[in-house]
Amino acid sequence: MLGSIVEEGPSAVSRTGPPGYEAVRCRPSLLRFDAIATAPTVARGDLRHRFIDANGIRMHVAEAGAGFPVVLLHGWPELWYSWRHQLGALAAAGFRAIAPDMRGYGETDAPADPAQYRTAVISGDIVGLLDALELERAVIVGHDWGGYHLWQFGLRHPERCAKLVGLNTPYAPPEPVPPTQALRERFGENGYYMLWHQVPGRSEA
Repeated sequence: MLGSIVEEGPSAVSRTGPPGYEAVRCRPSLLRFDAIATAPTVARGDLRHRFIDANGIRMHVAEAGAGFPVVLLHGWPELWYSWRHQLGALAAAGFRAIAPDMRGYGETDAPADPAQYRTAVISGDIVGLLDALELERAVIVGHDWGGYHLWQFGLRHPERCAKLVGLNTPYAPPEPVPPTQALRERFGENGYYMLWHQVPGRSEA
């Protein structure tokens, strides 16, 4: 177990993936959202907030509904609140919608060591979230920052995901050079937001 509930209340993968990747059961797929596109935003009183221990950090989680779990991973620089409309829609459609503040965001712990934000660590956070909520598997939905990590989670922990839904971050195998080097070669030193925010203090200003 990598995670447990502590409080609740109202308020480096190879180019082809790890061994056996071709036989992975967690295949990219899409949920059918057409039937829930017009569902209302979840009412404030219908949201459930809790704090859990996940992979060595205290994580804030917002939930709505009951049924098969759908975990919603937000982008940068966002919070669980980015999913407020989808929480209501999924709950109305009979799903249990789960939106955490990811590591470093909102009310979830933000370790100071940059190494604590590696993909392997964040994938462990998702495992810890599922463990804390006593969920064997879930649909994992990700946008932006969360969308990148959902593909890595599927590669590393295929047995824990039922489906993967990447909203704006298609899967791409590792490049032969570090991502920051590739971005500098294409956009210049400060021509892309990921490079701009590599300098300590800029994101906090």
